[in-house]
Amino acid sequence: MSLPIHIEKYRLNLGVPEEAAQYAEIERRAKALGHKLFDSSSMRKDISTYLKNLPTVFYVETDYLFKNQYNTEEGHRIFDWSEEIYPNRDIKEGYFITSGVDELREAKNNQLACGYCGARYDASKTDAEFCHKCLDSEYLTEDSLYMLRLRNVFNENRPKGIPSFLKAAYEEGRKVFNIKQAKKKKEKAAQLLIDLEERQKLERYETQVKHDLLMVDINPDNLIYHKHSDTWSYGWRKKVTIEEFNTYRQKIADNCEHIARDEVGIAIYNKMERGRGI
Repeated sequence: MSLPIHIEKYRLNLGVPEEAAQYAEIERRAKALGHKLFDSSSMRKDISTYLKNLPTVFYVETDYLFKNQYNTEEGHRIFDWSEEIYPNRDIKEGYFITSGVDELREAKNNQLACGYCGARYDASKTDAEFCHKCLDSEYLTEDSLYMLRLRNVFNENRPKGIPSFLKAAYEEGRKVFNIKQAKKKKEKAAQLLIDLEERQKLERYETQVKHDLLMVDINPDNLIYHKHSDTWSYGWRKKVTIEEFNTYRQKIADNCEHIARDEVGIAIYNKMERGRGI
């Protein structure tokens, strides 16, 4: 859902009496609408150009509202009343929302927020007093439970008193979290064991192949096994020519009945490539 709003932009010089009077009128109107000024120094070097080119009509995204600023469908962040601070403090440039104010206020009144995780609730669809979405958070502590009290974005006051049912829910959340953590640790340990066994299997295969090569008088010093790709590279230490590679590979093929194969029966010479040694 989105709400249409209009803004009024201005750039005035308080050193000019007529413009100072115009600014006083803008202040009066903005305050009458309930706005509080948010003035700041932007990091943008082109801030004046940006404000000049800023549209005057926006559609505010209402799924996640804040106290005095809004995200729009057009990709802007718009404040109730925003003003740039310039070195020359007589220059007043900014904007304020002129229409859609009541609708925004109603939307904010109807949106409840958790002070801990920021989750939003529709006040017309829940009678909950506290957020339930972060009760099993690993970072939530009992001292922070009061932050779970739901308030609309206008009201950031959260009494620190916590009802017993919330403490009980928190303890239950701790149990759920601990169960989840124990399950994750068990799954992680099981995967680590699988990975370890796989590495050991490949290492045993590599060791056996090199042992068998030595037994048939084939030097494996310039031969390396790449576990990640399941390939054997001849010439990784010292570069070999294609003729040298083919001769070495053929010698292995001639003695393949004496050399270990992998678990699916593939002979080493069918998994060889020429290396790029120096």
